[in-house]
Order: sequence, then C-alpha cells, then structure tokens
Amino acid sequence: MAHGSAPASGAWLVTTLASLLLGLVGAVGLAALLGGTPGRRFSAGALVFLLAGTVVFVPVLGLIGVAGPALARIPTSTGAAGYIFDSTAARLLGEGGLTLLGVGWVVMGVAVLGARILNRVDGLLLVLAVCVAVASEYLSWQFLFVVAAMIMVAGGLGLAWSAWRLTPDGRLPDDFP
Repeated sequence: MAHGSAPASGAWLVTTLASLLLGLVGAVGLAALLGGTPGRRFSAGALVFLLAGTVVFVPVLGLIGVAGPALARIPTSTGAAGYIFDSTAARLLGEGGLTLLGVGWVVMGVAVLGARILNRVDGLLLVLAVCVAVASEYLSWQFLFVVAAMIMVAGGLGLAWSAWRLTPDGRLPDDFP
C-alpha cells in the first residue's frame, strides 16, 4: 500500500457511519428526555449542532472512503488524487463538521448539567470527552482518542442508568420523602 492511500477495507467507514448514526439517535432521545426540563433549550440547540455536523461530515467520509481508493489508482503526473484531499473545501468540510459535532456534544453536556434530573457527573463526562478528543488532535496523541471514546461511553452509560431510574413524573426514586 502506498503512503497516504486509504486502507482497502471499508470497515472503518461503515463503523464511523454507524457511530455517527447511533450518536445522532442517542442525542435525539436525550433531547426528548430533556424536553420538559430547564435544559430543553440547550438540548434543542445541541441537537441542531449535532445534526448539522453529521450532515457536513458524512460527505467528507464518502470522499475519503469511497472516492479515495479509486482516485489513488489513477496515474497522474499532477497528483490530482492528492489535490482533492488537500483542497480547501474538503478540509473546511471535515474540520467544520467535526467542530459542529464537538460543539453539539459540549452543549448537550451543558443541557444535562442544567436539567437537574440526571446525574451532573454524566454531563461533565460528555464535556470532558470532547476536551480530551480536542487535546488528542492538538497534541497528535492518537491514544487519547480511545480515552475520549471511553469517557463518552461512561457518560452515556451513566445517562442511560439515570434515565432508566426516572419515574413518570420526572423524579428519581431517591427523591421520595
């Protein structure tokens, strides 16, 4: 495999698209749960950011995953395949989509913090996961992406546990006199 070419397996593309879809479904569910709380405006805003980030980032994934291997096989003296990936538009779409996704998850964490019905630590974990992922990209420490993903999973599991324990009137069983 030549340097800079994408791997032949498309498993990473399918996994990334599935994770974006499942993250969006989870965000819709969390926004619906927070719809009757003081954090409803933040959760609605987060949902808009997450939807926009997903819509902007998915074409870049298609360009890299589907068109990239085909363009890498075309012999050109000008390097046209590299031009598509190095273009300003592709870079802006990729960075813009990831920025929108990051801002969306930070705002969703703020919505959880302001909701007052879910565990506040889980909202902090959502914000911390985005901060660790940004630090990973800034420092070029790839292993921190795994740490960020584990922090996000911990926050999601905590939110699922807290939401599962809610009564129909929006209180936790511990709140009863």
